[in-house]
Amino acid sequence: MLQLHCHPKTPAQHVEAIAVAYELSAEGRLWLRYHVEVPEPMIEMPVEAEPIRADNLWKTTCFEVFLAIGNEPEYIELNFSPSSQWAAYRFASYREASTDLHLTTIPEIHLDFSNSHAALEATIILPSKWQQGPFSVGLSVVAEEPSGSKSYWALDHSKGEPDFHDRTCFNLQLEATAKA
Repeated sequence: MLQLHCHPKTPAQHVEAIAVAYELSAEGRLWLRYHVEVPEPMIEMPVEAEPIRADNLWKTTCFEVFLAIGNEPEYIELNFSPSSQWAAYRFASYREASTDLHLTTIPEIHLDFSNSHAALEATIILPSKWQQGPFSVGLSVVAEEPSGSKSYWALDHSKGEPDFHDRTCFNLQLEATAKA
């Protein structure tokens, strides 16, 4: 599991740690498990909703992944909400020319909780161009606490304000596993 780091300008009050496990199959199935160490009532979880595409999921607790192929300026962003809603975007370059990314199936999102953690698992079949890699990947979480404060977690952060779109944050290298 990879440990995410809280941005120093957005310290968490109750979230103690966030880790992510991941796997990309040869068929383009991306599986992610985000594990948040936090006492159960101390993180805001959106109310369960119909599992549909929705915008602005990052305005509350949201789990995200960014994928770029090599040095190409194009990248995609996938958002998974504890509500079961999701979003998928394609960017031509840094925060430019955003369009909805077409998916052939909706992501599967599952949650589990205990009195000491919250976890979200997401499985998604990536579009054909995005199935093999190698990818530069950014993993991130927006964690909202009951006070309304938000902490921003990522593998790495750019200088200044939290910015998950900054390519310096895409520091995980990922390729599909070989077919068995």
